[in-house]
Amino acid sequence: MIAEEYNNIQSPDLSLERGKTINYIIDLLKKVPESFVLKISTTSFARDLNEDALTQILIEKLNALIQEKNMNFIGVNAQYIDLYYGATGKPDFYFYATEQDKNIPALFVVESKRLPAPSKDREKEYVIGKNNNGGIERFKKEIHGKGFFEAGLIGFVEQNTFEYWHTTINQWIQNLADESNFWNIDEKLEIIETQQVLNHLKSIAHRKKDDIKLYHFWIDINNAR
Repeated sequence: MIAEEYNNIQSPDLSLERGKTINYIIDLLKKVPESFVLKISTTSFARDLNEDALTQILIEKLNALIQEKNMNFIGVNAQYIDLYYGATGKPDFYFYATEQDKNIPALFVVESKRLPAPSKDREKEYVIGKNNNGGIERFKKEIHGKGFFEAGLIGFVEQNTFEYWHTTINQWIQNLADESNFWNIDEKLEIIETQQVLNHLKSIAHRKKDDIKLYHFWIDINNAR
């Protein structure tokens, strides 16, 4: 099925507008959940799959999809260290241009979070957390994504439904907006589309001087382990 959907895709020239390449990356993030869920549901692992382990498997499946479709203009790697804009955080993974003669920042950075968080004291970590480590919070404060105008978040949904998390996370944002001028109700998440194992959403995060558009990709692994 995945192969059929990519039969007509041609590799874009990265010298073209950046937006076209971002669209290809978003397509990859929408296509990969099916094979990712299959991997974790049919493989016996020697350890529990925490956030880092889940992210590592997702990166492996993204690279496999890129290789399968000969989309060799894009690569995926773990933990982006910003050498260009000065952001201090390290998003969990990033997409980069593989052209040999170009020295450019990452194309797109992504932060991963588990839903629910692994402990009660980290309950709201998809949005806000201890030491400025909330997923959306890091992008708002430019700990992640400084110099970028689009970025992504992965949500590994281990309990409850997409609808539950959409309602719950938006309520957290509503509560924050009621309590602080730093947050705004227009930063709530909007659903773009829902598939069997994927919920694709979008939101805007306001920063000091501008906004960043966030794409959210929630993967349902409730029944995968």
